[in-house]
Amino acid sequence: MLRPYRILLLFLLGCFAVPAYAGNAIADSLKGLLRKAPDTQKVLLMSDLCWEYRLIDRDSALHYGEQALVLARNSAFKNGEAQALNDLGIILIDQNRFQTALDYFSQALKIRQETGDSAGVASLYNKQGIIYQKQGNHSAALERQLKALSIYEKLKEDRWISYSLNNIAIIHYNLGNLPKSLEYHQKALDIRHQIGDAYGIGASLGNMANVHLQSGDTPRALNYIQEAIAYFGQTNDAEALAVQLNNYGAIMLSSGSLDTALVYLQQAIALRRGLDDKKAIASTLASLGEVYLRKNQFERAENSLNEALSLATDAGVKEEQIHTLNRLSELYALTGRRDLALQTLREYIRIKDEVYNDQVNARILEMQTRYDAEKSEQQIALLTSRQQLSELKVQQQRSQIILLVGLALILLGGGFFEYYRYRQKQKALWQAEKLRQQEIRMQAVMEAQENERKRIAEDLHDGIGQTLSGLKMVCEGIVENASLEMDEKGRLKALGQSLDNACTEVRSLSHQMRPKALSALGLIPAIEEMLASAFNHAQTNYQFDHYGVVGERLPEIVEVSIYRILQELVNNILKHSEADEASFQLIKNKQGLVLMVEDNGKGFDTKAQSGKGIGLLNLDSRVSLIKGEIHYESRPGEGSLVTIRIPL
Repeated sequence: MLRPYRILLLFLLGCFAVPAYAGNAIADSLKGLLRKAPDTQKVLLMSDLCWEYRLIDRDSALHYGEQALVLARNSAFKNGEAQALNDLGIILIDQNRFQTALDYFSQALKIRQETGDSAGVASLYNKQGIIYQKQGNHSAALERQLKALSIYEKLKEDRWISYSLNNIAIIHYNLGNLPKSLEYHQKALDIRHQIGDAYGIGASLGNMANVHLQSGDTPRALNYIQEAIAYFGQTNDAEALAVQLNNYGAIMLSSGSLDTALVYLQQAIALRRGLDDKKAIASTLASLGEVYLRKNQFERAENSLNEALSLATDAGVKEEQIHTLNRLSELYALTGRRDLALQTLREYIRIKDEVYNDQVNARILEMQTRYDAEKSEQQIALLTSRQQLSELKVQQQRSQIILLVGLALILLGGGFFEYYRYRQKQKALWQAEKLRQQEIRMQAVMEAQENERKRIAEDLHDGIGQTLSGLKMVCEGIVENASLEMDEKGRLKALGQSLDNACTEVRSLSHQMRPKALSALGLIPAIEEMLASAFNHAQTNYQFDHYGVVGERLPEIVEVSIYRILQELVNNILKHSEADEASFQLIKNKQGLVLMVEDNGKGFDTKAQSGKGIGLLNLDSRVSLIKGEIHYESRPGEGSLVTIRIPL
């Protein structure tokens, strides 16, 4: 059976490196034990040496692994043979020699099955799944991971169950099945919470952040990354913490929050320099260089990018070289060094072509190997007997007939499919036109409503408001100048107060109908004024945050719609929620605007309320008008969260 620390490292498959000096110390200690050990013990020690040299010197790792395999076979030590095959397979994965690694794992799997080592069998299924995933064979990868999961469930090994669930989630992520990926990540996260696996919790949160980021939900992705950072901070795992800090900084960079990106990337680079991981350092330095470039700090940008390029070149990481050269070319162009920009761009194109050619050559080599193997087998079959040759010809004729019939069926099916697709396309066009006409009518209704609001607001302010103000002044003049009895003056003062209250109500109603701040100052000041007014005398505390919206005017229909939507949601909170805390967030990212409104009130049954409330119908109509999406998350007694996404 594999040693516990070895199983964990196999699941991670080399994602986290150990310092080289620690590996050398362990290797030296193992060599000292090797000299006096019996053969079976030597096999295990050499397997351990193979593992320890994996991140230090791969040639030495292969040497010790092959020696362990030969000695295990000569001494008929089955468990040692399986261990050596296992370790050699992992080294071959690092060298992208996937087919040979699969052969070694298959041999080790057979031995583990013969010896009844269930945990070892599950571990090998796991590693086979990882290889198939790297090759893009997702169905085979999923099959192996499900087999590993089934064994771990029978063994009730919660820790390894969570790792298998995590691997299955990653396969669904690569397939683009994001909801299924989140489902499996959540299962893994629940188990890791139960067993108190802080590192595993952080890993799950980081993976879930990637899924939300891929689905375009940047705010939720950032929340998950922040939680992951907190957990990895507890485990003192510098490598894992640096990964999450780097990811957070990269998201901030892509969203244009350069100062925040700079803070997180600087924290990540400090940790990665301590780990001496050249590839990771190069990646973070490249991102830092891009931040400085966007901030027009060209000298710092050039220093960071040149160091990133040097480290990526030393580590042989062509992807990072390509990214860094692209940014350097942009830098040189911006600073007027056209010759350097052209030279760097040529190097960028050269390395990019190399990567493409390497990929093509690898595929050609694999196809050639398969072809040679098939050709060799055919020659052996031809030399066996003439009878087999005749059978082969008959089989070829049958295959040709089957192929022709299949081709005819495909053509016939293709014709039906094209006709069906044509009908569906016509239907889709009709539906699209119908929706477009509905949107035009809805937009006309909304615009008419807003124009009417504006007219009524002006009439209230300029007409009724002015009239009431004039009456108030007349009333005050009578009180001051006329010789009246005290009770009559009191009644006139009361009348003046009533007129004053009416003026206030008219002004408030006028601002609600058409807030001046929205047209004069923009969306953010108008929202701030509306929230301050709405919650002024309420028992509910509120918080309003916004990102990327200040200083930029949006289309009028978008600003008015967002304002009215938020106005409706505030009214719902004050009238129905019984909440004492409310949070409002308006975020602009590459996909558009995200409006999130959350309260800690009594909540509601979203299914029971669907289609019943006029307020909810108004919200749906306004969101549809600007081609947005609205999502409610609420249950009775658990507060509410409304998320609205609006494309720009």
